[in-house]
Amino acid sequence: MAQKVTSENLDMSAARSDEPVPTVSVLLPVYNAEPYLRAAVESVLSQTFVDYELLAFDDGSTDGSLAILREYEAKDSRVRIFSRDNRGLVPTLNELIVLARGRYLARMDADDISRPQRFEKQVMFLDSNPDYVLIGGWVERMSAAGQPIGVYRSPCSHEKIDADHLRGHLSICHASTMFRPAAVIKAGCYRDEFRDAEDLDLWLRLAEIGRIANLPEVVYQYRMLSSSLSEAEGPMQRNALRRACESAWRRRGIECRFEAVEHWRPGNDKNSHHKFALEYGWISWSHGHKRTWWTYAREAVRLRPLALSSWQLLVFGFLKTPHRQPDLEITGPGDLSAVSIRCPCGIKGKACVSGCAIVG
Repeated sequence: MAQKVTSENLDMSAARSDEPVPTVSVLLPVYNAEPYLRAAVESVLSQTFVDYELLAFDDGSTDGSLAILREYEAKDSRVRIFSRDNRGLVPTLNELIVLARGRYLARMDADDISRPQRFEKQVMFLDSNPDYVLIGGWVERMSAAGQPIGVYRSPCSHEKIDADHLRGHLSICHASTMFRPAAVIKAGCYRDEFRDAEDLDLWLRLAEIGRIANLPEVVYQYRMLSSSLSEAEGPMQRNALRRACESAWRRRGIECRFEAVEHWRPGNDKNSHHKFALEYGWISWSHGHKRTWWTYAREAVRLRPLALSSWQLLVFGFLKTPHRQPDLEITGPGDLSAVSIRCPCGIKGKACVSGCAIVG
């Protein structure tokens, strides 16, 4: 049965000693995720590493999310469910940190999928590298229907990741991470004043007390949803990102330049959705995901049937086969504007004569 969270049971949770302490506490905030929630929970329950607790926190959902969570709680003793009225992501994550009993904390989103060996490999890394406080990994983007788009090979070293973060580029996918609770608490947990950039703010503070990294392999699948934060909220998010960076610059006594100014999610207008249909279409084509390419090619033609770029994606993608995996370098799984792919005509970037290389 889902527990209503109160200050009393928050205080008592960390002190519980009647049960064995799990190695990992999985932090799963849930809000109106009914269409994808089962797949997300199943991906956690199917992990090769089994010494964990799954803490699922329903943040006032109005759909069937809580009922789904209760089903899993009844079937698996590792699943613990909490619920209350809606307060937002940052308060929910901080309450989950207090409720967690594990030696490590693993983030998970309610509409995504963790690869089966994710926990096993991240636990192994943190066990072997005590100076590291956080580990992420490469991420595969997928469509709303679960079709693969492409893998984004983010930087893996602490130095490169932190340098990207200081300029506002997210190089660690929030929900792919596993971290040490003591380090997060020492850093001050998530801060609501940086809502929409709470992950970047925390990563910058964690990098000041320990090392952070990405595993050089895919550990997570991120679902691209139209209900995600859109470019309509983009200015607000970019402002939060800038403020997080400026806060870090002041703490470290350095001067830096904020660069995360490009649009990396579609807005509410047709042209914006067309741009991203082209981008996702070419990336999926370059990775050999023809079904995904076909989905986005048709979407591009539907959105702008008179645009040459729509028909280039459809016809060129139909007639040609990619020779190899694309050269994909991205400053972070959350920054599609930095994508640079090698297009079919062999030219990198906006100089491409066929229009198939799309760079923000």
